[in-house]
Amino acid sequence: MKLRSVLLGSLLLLTACGAGHGPLVLSMRAGDWGMDPFTNYFPGNPGNANVLHPTQAGSGWALDLPVEANFPACAQNSGSFSGCFLVGYVETPYSGPAQHQVSMTFRVDITGSPTFNYGLDPGNPNLPNNPSADAAVTILIQEQDDDWASDFKRWWATGDKVFLAPGTFAVTVPLTVDRWNGDITGASYTQAQQQAAFVHTLKNLGHVGVTFGGGCCAGHGVDVTGGTVRFVLLSYSIS
Repeated sequence: MKLRSVLLGSLLLLTACGAGHGPLVLSMRAGDWGMDPFTNYFPGNPGNANVLHPTQAGSGWALDLPVEANFPACAQNSGSFSGCFLVGYVETPYSGPAQHQVSMTFRVDITGSPTFNYGLDPGNPNLPNNPSADAAVTILIQEQDDDWASDFKRWWATGDKVFLAPGTFAVTVPLTVDRWNGDITGASYTQAQQQAAFVHTLKNLGHVGVTFGGGCCAGHGVDVTGGTVRFVLLSYSIS
């Protein structure tokens, strides 16, 4: 699940309500959320060096999954994240309490009959005959000092991922280590070590949000061909 990038850091602002009692409802202002700076989101502008934001959609925010007419040829170059347009991480800064659960509600709007492409780097090909590998959106929590190389700095609720399909969806994930998978480089860890790393992340959060991906990579990005797909985040809370 490694992704070469940089933290969104202070380029984003966080506003929230509900502090003190119950879940903290995060701001749904589009400008408070940012797509990964290395997301190839705009045609002709791969590797955009600036933070990209979704667009406001009523009380939530929305983004259109990039349409890629050159798939799979765009994914055949050597190295990760070649010339394909994609969206991977969408995050907002958060360093508040995290003891119980993360919840989100979102909607997916689809026109036409799009094909979701997640095989956007040579090491993670599309697997059309494996429905469990289909393109999905997954809740992410990220430690504040993530260098994008160290283990257990990002955690995904992969068991609660939602495959991209039309409809409105609500997801709630307890903040217990058995429901989350940490980003690791291949080393072996005991359950006690994983638990300690997860607790450390919860006490030192820097960002929360969602990622798009498929196959074995929850955050390596998704694009579409043959239709359009809009993802609308309606609410996101943490307690």
